[in-house]
Amino acid sequence: MMSTGLGHGTESPPGLRERNKRDKLLRIRHAARSLFEEKGYDSTTIREIAARANVAPATVFLYAKEKRDLLYLIFRDDLHELLNGCERRVRENASFLQQLMDYFSPILEFWRPNPELARAVLREQFNLTGDGKADVSSVRDQIDAFLKRLITNAQKTKEVRSDVSIQLLIDSIWANFRFYNDDWMRDESPVLDAGVRKLKVGLKLLLDGIADKRSGRRRKLNRRA
Repeated sequence: MMSTGLGHGTESPPGLRERNKRDKLLRIRHAARSLFEEKGYDSTTIREIAARANVAPATVFLYAKEKRDLLYLIFRDDLHELLNGCERRVRENASFLQQLMDYFSPILEFWRPNPELARAVLREQFNLTGDGKADVSSVRDQIDAFLKRLITNAQKTKEVRSDVSIQLLIDSIWANFRFYNDDWMRDESPVLDAGVRKLKVGLKLLLDGIADKRSGRRRKLNRRA
């Protein structure tokens, strides 16, 4: 039987007003990103973004209350896509340390071409409000959910202590990554291999502290027996 197209759940195409709003948002995002990359975040003004997007400055403020909100308006979708790719790169049978490196290394690679813009994103995330703050929370929620899966598996394989709360372990791993990531990005031209090496050393030191030592003792006793 031929469908009439009038069944439940059928979405009507967006009207002219909605299409105009989407078009303006797209132009604002493209204008902001290109200017941030050309001039730097700090040197770019809302008026310049509006002029390049061919909209009034007041229109920009309809989509972003402050300039910093544009950072996450620009990168929100990119960051979620990046994290999806990071998750796919993690090898199921690798050690916990290698899984973390599989996950975090592409993030360094993502920011390497424009460290100045990366520093602005990391700096301004603490000052966001409204939708921008919600965007940051959604990114962190995705990271936390995946790290929880990795940690849970690592506890089952006795690579990580099981007597410490998972959220504390997540926060410790994330703080470790942020420290080495931020330190690496202070360089005007960060070298990816150097950043990855330092991150791996830092994560290994952390994991040595949260390793399941009881499992190691059991293995030593078994070897002695």
